Amino acid sequence: MANKIEGLSFEQRHGKQRVRVARVWRNNDGRHSIVEWNVGISLLSDCVNAYTRGDNSDIVATDTMKNTVCVKAKECKEELSVEEFAVRLAKHFTSLYQQVTTAIVKIVEKPWERAYVDGQPHEHGFKLGSEKHTTEVIFEKSGALWLTSGIEGLSLLKTTQSGFEGFIRDKYTALPDTRERILATEITASWKYQYESIFSIPQKSMYFNERYLSVKKALADTFYGPPKEGVYSPSVQSTLFHMAKTVLKGFPDIAAVQLKMPNIHFLPVNLSSKDNTIVKVMESKEATFSSHSPSLFPTPTTRWWSKDTVAIVTGANKGIGFAVVKWMAELGVTVILTARDKERGCKAVEALRAQGLHNVAFSCLDVSDPSSIKSFTLWFKKSYAVLDILVNNAAVSFNDINENSVEHAETVMKTNFYGPKLLTDALLPMFLHSTSSIGRILNVSSRLGSLNKLRNPSTKQVLESETLSEKDIEGVASLFLEDVKSGRWKSQGWPKVWTDYAVSKLALNSYTRVLAKRYEGRGMSVNSFCPGFTQTSMTRFKGDHTADDAASVCVRLALLPPEEIPTGKFFLWVSTSSGNVIPSKL
Repeated sequence: MANKIEGLSFEQRHGKQRVRVARVWRNNDGRHSIVEWNVGISLLSDCVNAYTRGDNSDIVATDTMKNTVCVKAKECKEELSVEEFAVRLAKHFTSLYQQVTTAIVKIVEKPWERAYVDGQPHEHGFKLGSEKHTTEVIFEKSGALWLTSGIEGLSLLKTTQSGFEGFIRDKYTALPDTRERILATEITASWKYQYESIFSIPQKSMYFNERYLSVKKALADTFYGPPKEGVYSPSVQSTLFHMAKTVLKGFPDIAAVQLKMPNIHFLPVNLSSKDNTIVKVMESKEATFSSHSPSLFPTPTTRWWSKDTVAIVTGANKGIGFAVVKWMAELGVTVILTARDKERGCKAVEALRAQGLHNVAFSCLDVSDPSSIKSFTLWFKKSYAVLDILVNNAAVSFNDINENSVEHAETVMKTNFYGPKLLTDALLPMFLHSTSSIGRILNVSSRLGSLNKLRNPSTKQVLESETLSEKDIEGVASLFLEDVKSGRWKSQGWPKVWTDYAVSKLALNSYTRVLAKRYEGRGMSVNSFCPGFTQTSMTRFKGDHTADDAASVCVRLALLPPEEIPTGKFFLWVSTSSGNVIPSKL
């Protein structure tokens, strides 16, 4: 509620977000149903005294809101849609509290779907789907209603019948016209209903669930076109318009539609191989690269860097790190090669300079030692001050291929997680001075650190949370080290293979996701990259491909054009004889 106090106009609003509630219905026939909702509540109310006098007598406490959500969910004796539940909550808050003039309730429903076993629906088993059902209800004490439904994360793709041509072309344009491309997107959609009061809402049970499924089908069908021939898309904009028009024409009770459809790009890359094939490369939530890598680098038309572009590569006196420095230096980037052993690091730089690569410098850095990180950061700030690319490559493992000891777990965690995190935090201010439009952090990681390797549900839930924080990640790392010290690590659901190494990379991947989210839209790209089973000293030189091959893919990722580089992604590269790739994500 807006007021003018002492010449200031302000809106009095308070609320509670991220209230997570699940409701199970158990039918007499033995079949169960479940919903899981993430509820947000905002109350517009006449509580000016709380602002001007410190009098909280008109404030509805967040604890009350949270408990109300749980109680109201329990009171739902029969299944209902997320829209119906939101309306009930909004009506409750505006009717019970005299000072509340308007309630705004937003809910995201987690997509639990009934599981099937041997082709039969399971009575009480469920699996997590993909897209989420959303709603927003604005309800005034006067009875006025605004009701919106939506979808989050609806991923659609078609491999042909799409092009993009005839766009503005000037000296900044490198993109060629095409009438043949892959069209993919992740849709966020919302639609506003025409109902203006709760009395005009259809009384049919689960009406809005049916409408949600019908709208989702209409959007997808319009995107794809007929099953056999499909429909040509000259642009995302054109497809978006026709999808929205289909919904408005097909559902009379929908007054407006909003669609967000960011492109998920598949870019053709010319890869040198025996048969000189063209392979599709996707840079998105599921990012993949082929095994044939020597020609992965951007063409001159997409070259955005110069000799003034500065990159730091850790653990770079050998293996993948050394090869990354070599590839970057050959492409004209100024590279700081770091290693904990000064003698080996200097020899590595001398070897590169002997090949004519004089744009490489060395500095000693032990990422497991905070004092070394501090000294390196001070040296870099004094010598360069500006950073464009950071490749956190340094890592250790003390196990042979078939071993799984955790004797050195603390050292592994310090080197593979805490070190890269501390170094990144120390260097972040240097990215602010970069002349590049996007700073780049690439954490060399491992698929062993994937969440699906974690067998402890409670720990997995912490790391899967949308509100994951650095403190949460460090808590998981500390818990693992405590389990190691107590000897319980085998029974606590930690990854089975190279456990200490896997947990360290699990933490690093989680940190990548948190950092990417923090800097999203702020000129920073943060990703993880798994080079696959690579022939390095860590694998006792066993593997599917060389360190040089893996490094070439790593550099390709680090040097993607600004308009194409993603953030918060996990790139998994797997080399096979047929050149197949396996997608993964954080």
